[in-house]
Amino acid sequence: MCNVRALPFRHGRPCFLVVTSEQAWPERLSGFLAEYFRLTPAEIEVTRWLAAGGTVGAIAQATRRSAGTIRSQLHSILDKTGTASQADLVRLIGLLRQSVDIELSPQPIDVPSEPHHEFIRLRDGRRLEVLSFGDPEGAPVVRLQTYYGYFRFPWSAERDLARRGLRVIVPIRAGWAGSDPAPRGRDVLEVAVSDTREMMARFGLGPAVVLSMGDDIRVALMLAQAAPADVRHIVSVGSGFPILNDAHYRRLMPVTRFVRTCARYEPRILPFMTKAFRLTMLRYGIERYLRGMLASTSPADACAFSDPEVMEAVVAGTGYMFGHDSRMEATVATEIRRFHEAWPEGLGRVSCPVTLIHGAQDGNAPLATALDYCALHPDWRLIQYPDDGQLVGYVRWREVLDFVGEAAGAAPRKAREATQIAVLEEP
Repeated sequence: MCNVRALPFRHGRPCFLVVTSEQAWPERLSGFLAEYFRLTPAEIEVTRWLAAGGTVGAIAQATRRSAGTIRSQLHSILDKTGTASQADLVRLIGLLRQSVDIELSPQPIDVPSEPHHEFIRLRDGRRLEVLSFGDPEGAPVVRLQTYYGYFRFPWSAERDLARRGLRVIVPIRAGWAGSDPAPRGRDVLEVAVSDTREMMARFGLGPAVVLSMGDDIRVALMLAQAAPADVRHIVSVGSGFPILNDAHYRRLMPVTRFVRTCARYEPRILPFMTKAFRLTMLRYGIERYLRGMLASTSPADACAFSDPEVMEAVVAGTGYMFGHDSRMEATVATEIRRFHEAWPEGLGRVSCPVTLIHGAQDGNAPLATALDYCALHPDWRLIQYPDDGQLVGYVRWREVLDFVGEAAGAAPRKAREATQIAVLEEP
């Protein structure tokens, strides 16, 4: 669609303002629609016209077909693409435009080597990558990674783990970074639980505190139910929960609302959405991309990201998850769908204590929704910070580690050294 408006003459020459909704149609998009959605050439032509803003009547006139034929083809297109309306189809095409053919030669993400990582071979032969921080002899803490990469601490916090007497282990889930994909046909979250249990047994970590962020509280609860003797406390920062009612939906910031709607009602869009997300990061760079995204969520997160240590930790974790290769795109799409399914009956009832830590300005995991879930599980404890958002775990890392250390029964290094000296001095 195009609008033209005459403007006042400039330097004796006529001027016009031209506003168009026309967008480029990537050459590979037609082939993609034919290969993945089995659209015919005629249906692809209708889709292209519709994406440009054409009505049924206009498309019929332009293609010299009857309006009835166009409606019939449109019905077939909606059925093949799994979209419920013309508006949903246009949104899908807009997303595919960004993800199918990016003409920009993206720069690869620089993924730094990790001196504190290792690989273990699981019983089924798969390789599992494991990151370790803190005191090798300290109280065990299993930190879950999140599917958006928030698993690193600020540098000062990682340096402080040893003094606190904490040993933090991060298992990288199947299909991410250096870990092999999950076995075909198995549920990815159940694989995450079984792999974590096997890793804990291999390293002798139980019972351990499980520290999760975002939607990974689901994995933490599944782990506590599957191996209650191995989990002594769950500490979850910025917990994400499946939507139970319209209020939960409306509290979310727009991007998260869109993702969760797709996860629940149009999961076939998720692989394309994930590809678009990753390619956009490749184009703009992780730091720039995250800075813009967090600035749009809340003033608290924009302020938090301006701290160099917070920025470095968030960028390092996100880059580590998304910067290796494109294999993770299918994994993250599958995980998003599973995380946003309704919880099975009784998932929130575990034998260990559960502590939630939330920032009141978190539009990704709203505090009010966490309060609703706490009402369903009165034995849970909720700690809230009114001036923080989704990066509360990075800004309040001292308080978070205080809670974790208390739950783990960790003794700070100086206290343990004093105890050892006292034992040595006994007659």
